[in-house]
Amino acid sequence: TSVFIVGWLLFPVAMLEIVRVIDRSQHYFRYVAASNWCSVLEDGVLTLIVVLRFLEVLPQLFGGLLFFGCIVWVLSFQFFVARNALQIDAGTAAVIIGVRLLLSLSLFAVAGIFGG
Repeated sequence: TSVFIVGWLLFPVAMLEIVRVIDRSQHYFRYVAASNWCSVLEDGVLTLIVVLRFLEVLPQLFGGLLFFGCIVWVLSFQFFVARNALQIDAGTAAVIIGVRLLLSLSLFAVAGIFGG
């Protein structure tokens, strides 16, 4: 539970500083709301693929490729949301998505180390 709560708060809190640095504070709430709602769709699609692989409805290789393709889609979708909601250039949007990915991976690594 604690990993879920930290994960839910980590990126929006980090974005408070990021939007200040890139002078887009006025777009913060619009971006976070759009990003959170997009995450619901993304998480649903990824969960469906994982369940179908677990139930062996999808062959392992195809399921793995489909999951990888969905990860690429998720990153592309979040890039689109960041670029449009914050009204920023592609390079800045890519950095924001990179920060988001790095924070998520770091959280999973810490959770794995501490057994969370």
